[in-house]
Amino acid sequence: MQVRAVVAEAAEINLHNADIDSLTRLVKGSYDRFLAEQFKKAKRCKHHSRAIRVALKQKSREFNKSNTNLRMSDFSLLKQPMAWTKERFHWGSDTTRAANMLKFQEAHLHSPLTTSLFGNTDKLYVKLVTARILATFDTVQKAMGQRNTRNMDLRLYELVRDGLEYPEVRDECYLHLFKQLQDNKMIAQGRGTEQTANAFEMLAFCLCVFPPSESLEPYLEQWIRESSNKVYSEQYNLPGLLRRRMYFGTHVHMLHIILPAMQFLRSTFMFPRVGSATHTQACEPSHLFRLFFLFCCWCVQQVHLRWAKRPLRQNLQWSADTPARCTAAARLGLFLARG
Repeated sequence: MQVRAVVAEAAEINLHNADIDSLTRLVKGSYDRFLAEQFKKAKRCKHHSRAIRVALKQKSREFNKSNTNLRMSDFSLLKQPMAWTKERFHWGSDTTRAANMLKFQEAHLHSPLTTSLFGNTDKLYVKLVTARILATFDTVQKAMGQRNTRNMDLRLYELVRDGLEYPEVRDECYLHLFKQLQDNKMIAQGRGTEQTANAFEMLAFCLCVFPPSESLEPYLEQWIRESSNKVYSEQYNLPGLLRRRMYFGTHVHMLHIILPAMQFLRSTFMFPRVGSATHTQACEPSHLFRLFFLFCCWCVQQVHLRWAKRPLRQNLQWSADTPARCTAAARLGLFLARG
């Protein structure tokens, strides 16, 4: 709007120079090219919030124009289903297991879903990361209430730590969330509302910490923009969180913020056993928790202020009816308060 206003005022007074003529060509030309130039200049000026808004607008236009239907099963780094099935012995049909590679399962995951560790000659590293990937799947199940746990806060901390330390874990985590929402019997029977809500809340939490790979990003983008996911996509502003995380990359300061927050929550609140009767009951945060929730927002915003050097007034704009503006620490507190 500012560029258009400048061009309009210049035309009124018949002002012409190289800069005005360049802006005029941009305004009257292709809007996609205008957005591309706007993103490039915003990034050069380190106006990060504007760059993210423009990138989101570009992605929305690209998504609306494109007729391509990206299926998660076509993701290039996925293992071949039959090869994935045979990586570990199991009782049952290999064909059935291969067909359900990206569908809900109650059992533990027997092997990573992607080929990200292929070609790595460090056997100790491969063994370590494989164990962390399998633990990530268990954490997803626990967060969705499909498996019991008494240490949900610790499991989430381990998930954040592993996602920051091991890039191979990131795509796996997003694929696990996708997998557990496909052909879920509870959701199909209309009794999985809480599981779905927890899954998308965890997805928003992960998008506040680490990004998917560039090859997975378009598949994840299309999934969260599907009409069936519109409610949660708008509630947590998932497209905006994805653009922001792809722009900034991993949030390396998050471990230093989350651990003290969880220790405080652990010493102050009772965490019900996930999957128990108390977990399924809706609970509203107490006034003390709301104060701590806002305190977390303020702490994380201070980190962003030092890192991105944005105006304080823009960073502290938050309200209860816009949960998408919450940062990861506050989102974690909200997640744990719900059980």
